[in-house]
Amino acid sequence: MRASLPLLVALVLAASSGVLWAFSGSAVSREGDTRSRIIMDSSGAMVEVPLHADRIVALRAGIVEALIVLGEGDRIVGVDDGTRRGTYYDGLNALLEPRLLNLSAPVAGNSVNLEQLMALEADIVLAGGYSRTAAIDQMMRANITMAVVHFEELENFGRDLCIIGAIVDREEEAAGISSYLQEIIDFVGSRVSAIPPEERKKVYFCGYDLYHAYSGKTFEHSQIVAAGGIDVAENVTGYLPQVSPEQIVAWNPEVIFTLSGVDIEALMQDPKVGGITAIRSGQVYCMPEPGWDYGSMRSVLAVEWMASKLYPERFVDVDMMEVADLFYHKLYGIGYGGPPL
Repeated sequence: MRASLPLLVALVLAASSGVLWAFSGSAVSREGDTRSRIIMDSSGAMVEVPLHADRIVALRAGIVEALIVLGEGDRIVGVDDGTRRGTYYDGLNALLEPRLLNLSAPVAGNSVNLEQLMALEADIVLAGGYSRTAAIDQMMRANITMAVVHFEELENFGRDLCIIGAIVDREEEAAGISSYLQEIIDFVGSRVSAIPPEERKKVYFCGYDLYHAYSGKTFEHSQIVAAGGIDVAENVTGYLPQVSPEQIVAWNPEVIFTLSGVDIEALMQDPKVGGITAIRSGQVYCMPEPGWDYGSMRSVLAVEWMASKLYPERFVDVDMMEVADLFYHKLYGIGYGGPPL
């Protein structure tokens, strides 16, 4: 149920040195009502949620991850189709909570099976993602008890984590993790914020091939900026628009990032762009694992890794393998098992 009570859940400020999250409260019980409370979700809407949400349908990888990290993964009774498959962006969640692979998945892509969803008898549905607005609207029209938690923006990651914390009574833990993630952003900012504009690296973040660009409206763009880079594709429009070889040559990026699993060697052998600085210098990197570029807490860790690639001279005292291992142990209770960083 949507409500219109004034409440400040999170204040999110973008600072020149990085991202600043300040969490100043999460929820308030209505007077005389011991069954529900009002929170503000990621969409800015005031929503009424149960005080004791023991049965949660979690319809986004970042939401599932947050519940697991907060120690509340056992409350999940339904998931989205990606979580049910347990591969790529959802692989870590499946590793941490194998039972997710056997749960009902009432959402496939941008479509909701309302009958299947209702059968789960959830106390609340947590959904998010700008690509799933139709599914969210469908559930809202059906008057589903729901909160939107996007995990779509780097600068709002701490806010979204704290919304989950408020719903499952883990506000202190969520605030602590949010502070830890902010420490990473602040550390990177302390190393790169003083770099003058003319000395900042020109960066291109592409999709599964070199000719589809992440634009200035994407999560990947915010990672480039937080890492101290200049995004050459900042002004392109649309989601992963196609760009020409001539445009890439004109941009002449000094560093290229791409997604996990991309064949870097094949990319670097493309004769149409072989003269650009990034390829000539061998500074082309794919994300170490899925989730480092989007939707996961690992995307904050990725900012430090990206900065260490852009400005290695400023991170000579940082062992990214040790940093990643500490991060994984702290949040997931396992060591980092990915490729060398």
